[in-house]
Order: sequence, then C-alpha cells, then structure tokens
Amino acid sequence: MGQKKTDIREIVGKRLDRQIILTREDLKVDQEARTIEIAFASDQPIEHWFGKLILDHSVSSIILDRLMQGGPLLLDHDRTKQIGVHESVSNDGHVTRAMVRFSRSALGEEIFQDVQDGIRRGVSVGFIVHEMELDEKSEDEYIYRATKWEPVENSIVAIPADISVGVGRSLADAEAERNQEEEDARARTCSECGGDGCDICAPDQERQQDRSAETARANNQPIEVRTNKIMEEKELMEQFRELGEFYGQADMARSFHADGKTVEEFKRAVHEKLKTAQEATPTQAHVDLSRKEQSRYSIARAIMGSADGNLDGLELEVHQELEKQLPSNYKRAGGVLVFTRAGLDSATATKGAETKFTEAGDFISMLRNKAKIFALGARLLAGLQGPVGFPKQTGAATATWVGENSGADVPDSSMTLGSVSLTPKTLQASTSYSRQLLVQSVVDVESLVREDLALIHALAIDLAAINGSGAGNQPRGILNTNGIGAVSIGANGGVPTYDHMVDLESAIIAANADTAAMGYLTTTGIRGKLKKTPELGNTAALPVWRGSEVNGYRAESTNQVPSNLTKGTSDGIAHAIIFGVFSELLVGEWGALELVVDPFRLKKQGMIEVTSFEMVDIVLRYAEAFAAIKDALTA
Repeated sequence: MGQKKTDIREIVGKRLDRQIILTREDLKVDQEARTIEIAFASDQPIEHWFGKLILDHSVSSIILDRLMQGGPLLLDHDRTKQIGVHESVSNDGHVTRAMVRFSRSALGEEIFQDVQDGIRRGVSVGFIVHEMELDEKSEDEYIYRATKWEPVENSIVAIPADISVGVGRSLADAEAERNQEEEDARARTCSECGGDGCDICAPDQERQQDRSAETARANNQPIEVRTNKIMEEKELMEQFRELGEFYGQADMARSFHADGKTVEEFKRAVHEKLKTAQEATPTQAHVDLSRKEQSRYSIARAIMGSADGNLDGLELEVHQELEKQLPSNYKRAGGVLVFTRAGLDSATATKGAETKFTEAGDFISMLRNKAKIFALGARLLAGLQGPVGFPKQTGAATATWVGENSGADVPDSSMTLGSVSLTPKTLQASTSYSRQLLVQSVVDVESLVREDLALIHALAIDLAAINGSGAGNQPRGILNTNGIGAVSIGANGGVPTYDHMVDLESAIIAANADTAAMGYLTTTGIRGKLKKTPELGNTAALPVWRGSEVNGYRAESTNQVPSNLTKGTSDGIAHAIIFGVFSELLVGEWGALELVVDPFRLKKQGMIEVTSFEMVDIVLRYAEAFAAIKDALTA
C-alpha cells in the first residue's frame, strides 16, 4: 500500500526534530574558548512520520535569528539542562553549521569532554516548519520541501538518526559511507538465493520473524495492529476534516470526531441538518461534488456559458441537476436560472452569513521582553538538593621585607575566609482554562498554557538576576549587590559616551576580576543612543555600539534592564548599563520547573487549573566581576 498524502497544515507550525552524528575526525575544538563546530542540518531528505522532508537551504528559506542571538545548546531537548549557547551560525546552501560554546557548569564540563572523547556522538536539531510544499510524489512515498523553517535549539542526544552531517563532516563523506553500507548489506545476503529465501537462509528469516513477534507480544499488541490503528486514526481524522470542509460544518466534524462517533453518523447528522434547513428554506438546491469535481467546477465558465448559450461539461451537468431540484417559484430566463425571492449574501444575518467558516491561522503570541543573562554566559547549577555554600577567600597573608639580624620577629598574618551561598526561593504562577475551550479550540490550549508559564518563569529569573531586590523571598540581582563597581556620569545623570564604557571595563580590571569573557547589558533605549553616538567625538567616527559589540566586547539589550531609575533631578528616567564577567553569575535550581494540572479544584465551574513551581536562587561569585552605570540618559 502506498503512503497516504498528509495535509500540510498538520505539520506547519509544529516542532519537529532530526538527529545527526558527531564524528571525531577534523574536530574544530578550541579548549580555551570551549567551542566546537557542528553541522546540524543538511538538505538531504529525512524520513518523518508524514513522509520524507527536505530542509531547503537557500538563504531566504532559513530563519536563523534565534540561534544567532545566543540560542541554547541543550541536553536531550530538556530546557532545564542548558549546556551551552550558539556563538555563530553559517549556511553554505546545502549544510547549516554552528559554533557552539559549552558551559563551565559540571554538566557542561561533562558533556564537553564526552563529545571530544567520541562518547557523546548524537546531535538533534529542534526546528519549526513555517511553510512547506509537496516536492515529489510516487506511488510509495511523498517528499515535502520546507521552504520556510526555523531552527530553535540544538541538543546533544544519545541516539542519532541523520548521519548526513556532523562535526567536521562533509556531505561527500556521508554519501560514501551510505554507499559502502549498501554494498555491505548486499554482500551479507545469501549467495544461493540473493536473500529471497531458501533452505540456507530461511532459518535466519524465521528467527527474525520470531523476534518481531516476541517484541509485539511484549507490547501486548501485534506490530501490524499497532501500525494499522495509527494509520486508521490519521485517516479517520482526515475524513472528518474533509467532510467538515465540504459541508461547511467544520465545528460539527471536530465535535463528532472528539466524541468517538463514526463518519456515517456524522454524514447522517449533516444530511438531517441540511434536510431540515432545506425544508425551512425550500428554495435551496444542492449537488454533491467530490473534491476533484469541486476543483474542476468553474462558476465563471458557468456564467459565460449560460450567457452565450454554450454551457457544457461539468458546469452543464451541475446546472441540469440543480434545475431538477428547483421549486415552482423559480423561472427560466434567457438560459439562466433566476430566483424570484431576495438574494442571499455572506454579510446578512439569516441570509447566508451563517454559512461562512473562518479557518484559524497560526497562533500569534504576544511580544515579550528578551531574557539575556544566559546568552551572555550566566551559569545554571541544576539538580541541587539542599542549600549550597561556596567557601571564598576574602583576604591574603602579607609578606614583609626585613634587614639582617633586625632583632624583631616578622609579624604574623593569615588569609581570611568567607562564603557565598545559594538558598532555594520559590517562584510560582497559576492560570486556568475551560474544558469547553480545550475541546473546541483549533490550537493546542494546554500546550500554549504550559509554554506561557515556562516563559514567564524564564523571564522572572532573568529579571531577578539583573535587578532582584533580595527582599520578600526574591533573589538579589547584579544591580543590588554590594561590592560591584560603580561608574557615575553626573550629579543628575547624563548621556553615556565611549569614555564611560571604558571606565566600566577599567573598574573590573582594577579589581583583578577580569577572569573570563566579559559583556555589556543595557536597555533598548541606551542601545539606540549608543548607535548614534560617535566613538571618538566627531561625526566621521564609528558609533560606540556597532553590530553586536561595544568597546570590543559582546553587547546585548533588553527591556528587563531598568530604565526608570532616579539620579538627582532625573526622576524615574535614568537607565542602567551593566558590564561584567557573566560566567560569575550563578543561578541555582532545585529540582526543575514543575507544572501541576488540576482538573478537580474548579470542576464545578468546568475549569482546569495549571500551576507552576520552581525553586531558584541567584548569587555572584565575585561582586567585583561586575560594574554598573545607573544614571544613563537617552537625551
């Protein structure tokens, strides 16, 4: 049986994955920068549940914004296990590659070493198809082409599937390996029958059948039964969808399918509904057309053919069938059927407006602030079980120069110690939605609610890391931590210049805290101002903020950074600018983001409640590794 064509709308907008193999040959590893180059997607057709899919690699087809802005490198697609970020992404028209930087967390260290040792060899790219088309079809398979698609993250995984790309791997190498595998497979077939089955190879085939049957019994269902059930469900869903579109009863079709009713029951119900409507409006005629006939039928040809007396083909057949159904209050006029009552239209209630069906497009999410601390290198310590304390040296012993036979002992001195601690603080959110909305909505309401809560948590953690007060069970953020460097522009604030950016850098270097890569984080307003401010104080100079850099360091902006600070007479209009070693910012997580779906508490209201819990704390290993301006103005 050939493969069944899939409705493209069932695929567009949904997340898909495809996996690749990492190889040790020609690994581009930078130990100091902790980076590795991976090739994570190619234009080779890969099998998915709906058929084969080609990811088009033309520049206009790939949306790389998410990865280019520090997209996450995860472990097993687990959002709570971020082990790195994307530094850069490139595309040569056939293969898309990325330079990824691994985290210095314990988990990041472990995976980074495993990848180099060839132990972790699988990479899976998670992507969303926005536009696709049928590229090629045959009796046995359909091949689709994604003409607009977006990679959202890459993950190190255990089981690879797509071996056409990988670290340091070319498509020619992969093709050669596939050809060799095919030759090896042919060489392993029986020399007597070529693998068609004979007395020599039949026992092997029987053992293979026994293993398949044994696996099926272990799953309590035959393999064919399980496969058939999946196919039958897909076909049933497609039948309901097509009939709903044909009869203009899409909501009714979804309801019957959700209630487990048969297609015949739906047809009978629709016919009864149409019959009732026809009896109430005896002027309505109806002809059943297949989808193919619907696509062939042309209203324009019918009108023109009736006008010049040359009506023929399918249009003539439909015309004759409608004429048979016409009641006595119709009349013939010049070859055109004319109804003597007021006409129907799509805008007037009870006159045709009820027949319109609005098809739902892609769900449009709200615009939100952008979380940036992890993109700049903040470290996540996941899986904690109790409060964590980090011993810290706060002072050092001293050395003294003495003369010969000074007659006095060298004074005693010793280092002093302190600690930096993480203590769990609970972050929580709650929402609810109706059971009726869950059944009737054309979008996955439960997934939308879950994703919305997860994003709320991510933004809350990012905001606390930047400007958390440290009071009311809230973590203390960078701007409210004692000991960070401070650069002031003026008594009443002022517009920042290139000199102020250098002063921030100098404050950290003077404290010997420039331990790793550093970066700037500020508001979108300051970003725009620095793009218009010349670096050297003259109009011919380059701007302070160019590309994604300031003063040679990475620069990011977000509305999470406060822009309502006060300095002197500048009341509630001052912006903050943060510069620092963001890898010294630690985010501790106990357990993981937990979503509890409660269908019982609001059951009498027909509502389902979803509540989120997460225990997190934030601390700076070295406060001196950060410096801030809190009185920057845009004008």
